[in-house]
Amino acid sequence: MIVGGMFLPAIVFSQEIEKDTVPPLTVKNMDAIDVHRVREVVMVMPVMKTLGKETIEALNTDDVAGLVSKVPGATVKSYGGLGGLKTVSLRGLGGQHTAVVIDGFQVTNAQSGQMNLGQMQSEGLISANASIVQRFLTLLPVASNFSSNYLGFTTFMNNRYSRGKNVKAAIRYGSFTRREAYVQGDRKGSKWHLGAFGKYRDAGGAYPYQFLNGATITKGVRGNNDYQDMHFGVKVGRDFKEDQRLRVVYRSSFIDQGLPGAVIFYNESADERMKTQDHRIMVDYGNNVWTNNYRFYLNAGSNHLQYIDPTTLSAVGQIHDHYRNYSLNGGYIHYKRFERFELKWGGEEKIEILNSNREDLGQPLRASTFGLAGIRRKFYRFELEGIGGIQLIHDDNIEVKKLHVQFTPNARAICHIRGDKHTLEFLYKRNFRLPSFNELYFGEVGNKDLRPEVAHQFNLGWRWKIKETFYRWRWHINPQTYFNRVRNKIVAIPTKNLFVWSMQNVAEAAVYGALFETQAVCKLGGDKRFEFLGNYTWQRVIDVTPNAITYGDQVAYAPEHTANADIMFVGKGMNIRVSNNFVSGRYALNQNVPANFLDPFWTMDVSAGYSYTIKNKHKVGVQFNVRNLTNESYAFIRSYVMPGRHYLLTLKYEIL
Repeated sequence: MIVGGMFLPAIVFSQEIEKDTVPPLTVKNMDAIDVHRVREVVMVMPVMKTLGKETIEALNTDDVAGLVSKVPGATVKSYGGLGGLKTVSLRGLGGQHTAVVIDGFQVTNAQSGQMNLGQMQSEGLISANASIVQRFLTLLPVASNFSSNYLGFTTFMNNRYSRGKNVKAAIRYGSFTRREAYVQGDRKGSKWHLGAFGKYRDAGGAYPYQFLNGATITKGVRGNNDYQDMHFGVKVGRDFKEDQRLRVVYRSSFIDQGLPGAVIFYNESADERMKTQDHRIMVDYGNNVWTNNYRFYLNAGSNHLQYIDPTTLSAVGQIHDHYRNYSLNGGYIHYKRFERFELKWGGEEKIEILNSNREDLGQPLRASTFGLAGIRRKFYRFELEGIGGIQLIHDDNIEVKKLHVQFTPNARAICHIRGDKHTLEFLYKRNFRLPSFNELYFGEVGNKDLRPEVAHQFNLGWRWKIKETFYRWRWHINPQTYFNRVRNKIVAIPTKNLFVWSMQNVAEAAVYGALFETQAVCKLGGDKRFEFLGNYTWQRVIDVTPNAITYGDQVAYAPEHTANADIMFVGKGMNIRVSNNFVSGRYALNQNVPANFLDPFWTMDVSAGYSYTIKNKHKVGVQFNVRNLTNESYAFIRSYVMPGRHYLLTLKYEIL
């Protein structure tokens, strides 16, 4: 409460984000997207998807999960409304295959193996991008290169180009007694740059629902769904000669929430709770010049989780488990440009430890060593890129002492046709991931017999940039196809509540997919324009284990079709956006029988905002969002119903 109280007096302020367009990228905004990179203009490749500040502001999402859901090939698994667990699957590979990077630092959780996107705030973001490969020029942590997919988020605290001081703040009020306040500020001089933010949010969370159980419609009000969180962060940076830079960043969060059970098991006396605290300190030093770049980094984190069930049916009569996860990683990465080719190399060490008050859990320890070396060559219309990586991972716990050695190469080829009008790209990656501590050891969850996953990724993409060919409209078209082969795919299926799961391996799984993405912009004169964004993904994630009873069946919670369609008008301080999302039918279990089928759903969100600048010093604004406009009754995960129509009002103020 102390951290939240520090920022409550600022509720009269607000946040307003400057306008931008995603394509084309410039030297300045590209450096804001990725940390420590060569200042060179490169084209957005087919494997990339970037959301700019204006899009993030218009969507005004509850968390970053709402942004990731706009990525083609992404499936966000949501287990409820505000505060509900939200994980992502990108191109058929789960969240444990996805590296999450904030301002150039990877954030990890060895306990769960993936980040809960529902606990990551979207305020303060100036860009969000998703990819299955990182740009060769970026100096992101070495370990992040070993993941199948990549989510990068850049906040205002990483913006090196602002001058002077800037303060933004917002207050929000929404359905289900939701209240929140947010404030951020940064100041940059000739050498020093400072930044800080704080956020407080709470919600009663009692939303009405209806659920189709067989042929019977059950109605009620979602209880034990209250939520409270606080986030705080501060950054101190120092620029030196020759574009050298030192940063120290601290981030923390405190979350207290109820855990409503699955509706089919639902009862009014549900009283399980989960409390989490997360603290992270990050330091890096490096230089950013034209031909020679390097970066040293250190990242230390502590995560404390409590699960409380005061009325469980057991001999003890209650459960009060504590889990403390500690992580420390540090590394070095270097990029060097020569006349005819480019090189990249680096190494990283990581240690992860889990402590618990449960005697049967032991003290899992995982020590990892990562090394990589890569080369990139451009000639004529082609770009060829290859990276070789090696992982040494030591697992140590009760009855478990294993050393894993894995080689994880990837290769990429790009062909430019007619300048930048057409671009073809081929990508291959091999990736390896161990089961998380949760998946292995938790008493009501863990399966010590789980085997590591090995994934082979293939991607073929084509980007077509169309000039103004139809009444001021500028189009980009990007179709892609991809294929993944996964050995020992780990599938998690929720049971009692968001803390209790069932873990299992699918010996052989195959992912076949194709996606289509398009963007069109029509300028109407001045700063007014229409913008259309659309994407569609067809994807089959199937069990191909020989002689398995589920051979040829779609893996649980993998929809075959997903689509997004957004249209936005911007002009004279006004923005109006209509956002649509479609998810096709899927199965609650790996057995594709009618009893396990979940209905498809389509949701529509609408937002309208207006901002006004006063004497070039202050900017005020208001935004109104309507979520699930059609009041669709739906659930992505069986029995975890989502909210119907609800609202969010945002008041904003900025000191320029």
